[in-house]
Amino acid sequence: MKPEELNQKLVAAFPELKDEIEAYLNQEEGLQTGSFLLFEDVFVPYAAEALNENNELSTRVAQFIEDTHDTNDEYAQNVIVVGVLENLKANAAEEKISSQLIGKTKELFDSLEY
Repeated sequence: MKPEELNQKLVAAFPELKDEIEAYLNQEEGLQTGSFLLFEDVFVPYAAEALNENNELSTRVAQFIEDTHDTNDEYAQNVIVVGVLENLKANAAEEKISSQLIGKTKELFDSLEY
């Protein structure tokens, strides 16, 4: 998967972030901006806040993280593990986030050490 495809997937999954994503991309190189940057700078703070709650949004975020990792695309998997899970582990309330994650990404998150 190319960065622009993964970036578009993020916009499609979270239309409420569209304006923030577009503003961020306009500062960078548009949809060609590397997904690591976009996910770390825009999605991780959003995900951290959502995953600290137990509601429909936290479920959507957890499912998006899992589904994106499950694509078996090496680039997408690296963005999820390095760009999202490692940043969440390093900078957020670990127990709350772990309780919201699902499947393989929960296992990966729980195995990370900081």
